[in-house]
Amino acid sequence: MKHILAVLFLILTISCKSEKDNKIPKKHNPSEHITQNLENEKAIELYFKAIENIGDGNFEVAKKYLKESFEIEKSPILLNELGTIAIAEKNYGEALSYFNESINLEPLYYPSHINKSRVLTLQSDFISAEHTLNDMLLKCESDYWKAYSNLYLAYIYLNGDLNCEKAKESIKKAELIKKEPDLAKQ
Repeated sequence: MKHILAVLFLILTISCKSEKDNKIPKKHNPSEHITQNLENEKAIELYFKAIENIGDGNFEVAKKYLKESFEIEKSPILLNELGTIAIAEKNYGEALSYFNESINLEPLYYPSHINKSRVLTLQSDFISAEHTLNDMLLKCESDYWKAYSNLYLAYIYLNGDLNCEKAKESIKKAELIKKEPDLAKQ
């Protein structure tokens, strides 16, 4: 998937050169319009233990820490992390369950919408993936998350119904990503 996104970036970069490219890029904040922090110290400690174990590939231990953290602080961040572990384990039903729970807990936590669409795309349910992102876009106020969502929509359009016009439109809407130094590396 990273390779397809890289190809999309390359196509976008080559085909969209303009005088705008000479302007200093605006710095975008991925935490804009979402809460990206835990409040409880013990929940934070457990979260970082989980992240360390995810990095080491110890998913069972990581899940244990994330679930303990969630018992202390009900946060969509924790459910989103549990969902990403489930994706890595190719347990897509469990991943969808975590992302849906995260979205129900905090509808404006955009990473869970995007990750839910990723799972649906992996299951070749492109229509549901598209609906998930379009529903998110209706609520989203962040240029960053709108662009990120549109990049995934372009992927869906290219791999789902092969709608090149919709893909081009989504790529144009995701244009700010090519100007974001941190995202350009992905």
